[in-house]
Amino acid sequence: MEANEIEAEPHTQKKASDPKGCLFSVVAICIVIFAINFIYLYNLAIGPTKIAEVDLASPGLIRYVEGSGNIRKIGSGETKTLKLEIQGYFLLEDGDKRILIRHDPDFQASSVSGRLEKMSKDEQEAFGMIPNLAPRKINAYVSYVWGTNLFMLIAMPVFPVAILLLFIRLIKGGPRTST
Repeated sequence: MEANEIEAEPHTQKKASDPKGCLFSVVAICIVIFAINFIYLYNLAIGPTKIAEVDLASPGLIRYVEGSGNIRKIGSGETKTLKLEIQGYFLLEDGDKRILIRHDPDFQASSVSGRLEKMSKDEQEAFGMIPNLAPRKINAYVSYVWGTNLFMLIAMPVFPVAILLLFIRLIKGGPRTST
């Protein structure tokens, strides 16, 4: 045998790659992302909760709310340099509850839905003098459905596709060997 010739062992086969492992990993990563964002998914599944039914001091898992009643504009948010009005602040009076709403500056309606959030320190300073104002606000500037993180926006369509591909792969059987 010459020095530049390499002889393969007769029992050695080329290793076939198995896409099931990759699909299992994608599914596992999606499940972890969903677990981290459980509150978002929970609220998305149950839909908006009426603000009258929520304890605003301690809302528990409730983050997606809707309210209706008397809504009036009480302030606006501007950019610091250009002095452009980029957001409006409104007061919703729903029964005995008074809650701050953050929305587009030209918002005009008698009902609103959005994410229930704690008021920032700036908002507390600006609007804290309003009697009986709830410690939370409705952020309706962005729809609740689209107000999630980038990982969720990627994982939501990837998960069902990965499950489908994994299911198909499991039905077809084990890895294929290439020759």
